[in-house]
Amino acid sequence: MNEMHATHNEKYSWWWYIVLPVVLLMLTAGAYISSVMYPFEFDDLANIVKYFNVRHSTFGSLFFSGSRWIIYWLNMVYYYLSPQHAKLAPFFYRLGNITFHCITGLLIFLLVVLLGRRAAIGTFFKTYYLFFAYLISGLFLLHPVQTQTVSYVIQGQCEGLACLFMVGMCVVFVLLAQTQVRVWRILLFVLLSVLSVLSCGTKEIAIVGPLLLLLLDWFFIAQGSWKSIKSRWWIHATVITLVFSLYIYFLQPAYFIQVFGGTIALHNNLGNTLTETVAQKITPFYFFISQFKVILHYLAIFLSGRFH
Repeated sequence: MNEMHATHNEKYSWWWYIVLPVVLLMLTAGAYISSVMYPFEFDDLANIVKYFNVRHSTFGSLFFSGSRWIIYWLNMVYYYLSPQHAKLAPFFYRLGNITFHCITGLLIFLLVVLLGRRAAIGTFFKTYYLFFAYLISGLFLLHPVQTQTVSYVIQGQCEGLACLFMVGMCVVFVLLAQTQVRVWRILLFVLLSVLSVLSCGTKEIAIVGPLLLLLLDWFFIAQGSWKSIKSRWWIHATVITLVFSLYIYFLQPAYFIQVFGGTIALHNNLGNTLTETVAQKITPFYFFISQFKVILHYLAIFLSGRFH
């Protein structure tokens, strides 16, 4: 029985690992291609159309200039790639979001396959990991809940790239954990460090990247073994140090003191008021309470598979 379980996925030839993911990518491109000419909206206007520095910024001036420096650099690239008569046309910006979304979907497929091959022989996951790889990557690529990320330019860049880098970190971490070749271990460790640094230039949600690696290690690599997870302490320590050091550098220690002290307060957006009146400032309490509605909203979208 164990041998049958072990070879269940092996009966599929290599093209199963290429053709079907390509089909998923084609379906994804087909689903989103009509959106490439949609106009900018909401935060896109302030961060792209009315962000006049994009017209004369350089890579040197943007490099490590803030916690979202990669986004501004990317928009600078799009601006210079666009034809002279359409420098702020949405085509390249939206096409870039679709591309990032597709790459992340491929990385998720690869991650599930790598984890499935590591699973214990005879387990349900080991037996059907290829099916789970198609299902999970397909849901990520094609579920309607993703349209708000892919089609909303500036948020697609921020959240989409943050997700891409974090999933990439997970893939590299799994490869690093399973290889014993010294040269490959060094190269993968350097790549993991680079991805960790780059993730800190997208959106602040990337600060959870080290925690994701710890959870991935505990449940899939170490499988609950403290001895196993401690053998990779230096990898986790490096990623944690890089990510937290960069965010302290970008946001300054005072920001974290205000956040954890509950004293930080922000203004409302006119179209998205979280407090009783637009004049009130958003405190950590108001923000915390508002997230329950957000969670229920996205859960409803995910379960229904459509927008109301």
